Amino acid sequence: MKVVRNYIDGRWAESDGGEYLDVENPSTGETLARVPLSAPAEMDRAIAAAKAAFPAWRDTPVARRCEHLYKLAELIRDKGEAIARMITEEMGKSLPDARAEMKRNLENCHVACGMPSLIQGDNVMNAAAGIDGEVIRVPIGVFGMIAPFNFPAMVPFWFLPYAVAAGNTFVLKSSEQVPLTMEMQFELIDECGFPPGVINLVNGDKRPAQAMLESDDVAGISFVGSSDVARVVAEACARSGKRFQAMGSAKNYLVVM
Repeated sequence: MKVVRNYIDGRWAESDGGEYLDVENPSTGETLARVPLSAPAEMDRAIAAAKAAFPAWRDTPVARRCEHLYKLAELIRDKGEAIARMITEEMGKSLPDARAEMKRNLENCHVACGMPSLIQGDNVMNAAAGIDGEVIRVPIGVFGMIAPFNFPAMVPFWFLPYAVAAGNTFVLKSSEQVPLTMEMQFELIDECGFPPGVINLVNGDKRPAQAMLESDDVAGISFVGSSDVARVVAEACARSGKRFQAMGSAKNYLVVM
């Protein structure tokens, strides 16, 4: 039986948490793999790796950062059909929907490759008498993302490519219901030459997600999921001064006749 792995500090690693959950094909009930319910300490290691990688990545010129994303976009284009079929197999959406998800996934990568322009600041001359204004956009630190099950490929790529192109480092907690899609995408990320620690993946339930919320080394968190959990994320980040995006209660309706 396949066992899903974490990706921490540029290396694949078996979880040492000791607990696993079956990943099932919702159409057939077939067990596809086992996903680890990683311990909070494993999330802490991923965050520590991202923190250690941040200074050098921050100082890497933005055009060089985007070189890795150009390669990633090429790999996603080449492997998109296989990943779309995995989305259908483990998540249950139709194959045309899964292919459309991969198209959006690729588009986000392409847009993030424009970061040399997107990250430019602004200047305002004579904003007031004798005063000029200047806005500069700089990397901040480690960012995290807690992903939902319904778009296992696309939703993390609303955030990941933009964060790393802008010079931040990234830790993703994927949904334990659909971990195989993101493992496939991280196999592509592993081929792109990102420095160790810049992008990390931890599998599990709410425990590693809670560790991310509580970490003083995480500058901001993006979440997509239920409104109840979005409220928890927003409140926890507000208490600790983290930036956050907490998007809840999107709905995907399906009527079966």
